[in-house]
Amino acid sequence: MKIIEENLDQSEIEILIDNLNDLWYLYNIITPGDIVYSWTKRRIRQDNEFARSDKGEKVRIYVGIEVEKLGFHAFSNRLRITGKIIDGPENIISLHSYHTLNIEVHTKLKIKKTDWPHYILEKINEAIESSKKPNFLVVLIDKGECILAEISNIGVRIIKYFTTSLPGKYYEVNYHKSALRDFFNEAYNILKENTSELINYIVLGGPGFIKEQFFKYIQEQKYSMIKKIVVIPASGANVNSLYEVLKSEKIKTIMENLNLNEELELVNEIFQRIGKDTNTVAYKINDIEKADLYGAIDTLLILDKLFRECSIEERAYFYNLLKNIENKGGKIKIISSLHPAGEQLNKLGGIVALLRFPIN
Repeated sequence: MKIIEENLDQSEIEILIDNLNDLWYLYNIITPGDIVYSWTKRRIRQDNEFARSDKGEKVRIYVGIEVEKLGFHAFSNRLRITGKIIDGPENIISLHSYHTLNIEVHTKLKIKKTDWPHYILEKINEAIESSKKPNFLVVLIDKGECILAEISNIGVRIIKYFTTSLPGKYYEVNYHKSALRDFFNEAYNILKENTSELINYIVLGGPGFIKEQFFKYIQEQKYSMIKKIVVIPASGANVNSLYEVLKSEKIKTIMENLNLNEELELVNEIFQRIGKDTNTVAYKINDIEKADLYGAIDTLLILDKLFRECSIEERAYFYNLLKNIENKGGKIKIISSLHPAGEQLNKLGGIVALLRFPIN
């Protein structure tokens, strides 16, 4: 994400979407009630003798809409922003009619808010910095089992998990080798299809010697990113093994370059404090409000979907709560629901405060 122009005196920021991860950040930056300006296409019916007989032709126009709804699927290639048109060429469109902006990579847009809270500005800075940080793939392979996942600043995406039946040692050697090669070929094709310029590392793991066999197969295919592959041991090739790998010392250096590591450490801190019964964790709204009243909140963790999917009244409540916490020196961390830290936070209700001191 790049900032083209920032004018907080006018409560507006113009940005350029750089990559797919930016769409997730934008999904968490824009909220209903914001005004978003962008170029778009809208079908216009011409009322003249040369008009087409169908529903009209699509014309490129620059409009501003008051956001009512956002639609986004994790790791998809577009963000849909729906609302009423409040600004645009009135000679060809009707103001206050509904329109949907399809925001994709390389789209420019301007966002106007009634206020830009610090935690939202931090999310923009995080998006800008994330483009400088490495994404990586994890490929775990075992006999007849394979999982491939993409790890980025916004979370963990399981790209593919599949199994196949490989013949045992009692079958003819050539038959076994042929089946194994077919299995490797399927795994390699999935890897190749998901290789992009965003990928800086590929972690290849598995038990025994099968990972080395697969690595040799990849070399034979003259894979363009062979030098970016790091081979490590793993207990298996399933989701549990994947999360074991993400916690391992072997890829700690890579993980340290992502916010994932910081967020996992914060969530681990929560459970450590709960386990030690320090009374410095609040995860019920009443307790969080009380801690805020005393200025005791050091860091508030809130799940992205909790803040995003709530009603207008609930959003106003959260906005005031978060603003109060920031005004008293507290930090706000919006945690992605797409990775392990978010899954753990969700089990605690989606909002937790780490306190500076105990509150009775």
